[in-house]
Amino acid sequence: MWYSAALVWPRRFRKPYSTEEKRTLEQEELKEDTAQIVVLSDVWLDRPKVINGLRMMFFRYDALCKDGIENGVDYRFMFVLMGNFSSQPYSRGVAKHRALFDQLGDLIATFSSLAQCSTWIFVPGPNDVLGGNSL
Repeated sequence: MWYSAALVWPRRFRKPYSTEEKRTLEQEELKEDTAQIVVLSDVWLDRPKVINGLRMMFFRYDALCKDGIENGVDYRFMFVLMGNFSSQPYSRGVAKHRALFDQLGDLIATFSSLAQCSTWIFVPGPNDVLGGNSL
């Protein structure tokens, strides 16, 4: 298991961890030394500098995935990309955001090893389409 449901469920909705739960979670964490979570915010996809930065970062993680595949190491990454995804509010509507995410999708697709060994989560910001009060 890559992550425990107890870790994902918000702390305020559950009772405190028992000693056994803590021990189990610690053991799971030690077994998963090749799993990483990468969190990025204000990923302005309309800025070339941001896209170039993502390209460089994805290149390095892709190389790590390729190396892991060749050496039998199971690297797994979870990328959490949080908005705003545009430096300007979405006044131009959904079409602009769709084009920006198409660009991001094309970028991710160029790094096939990374795309295979990663999970992607996108969290809209307040100025994004569907953002508003979602946080």
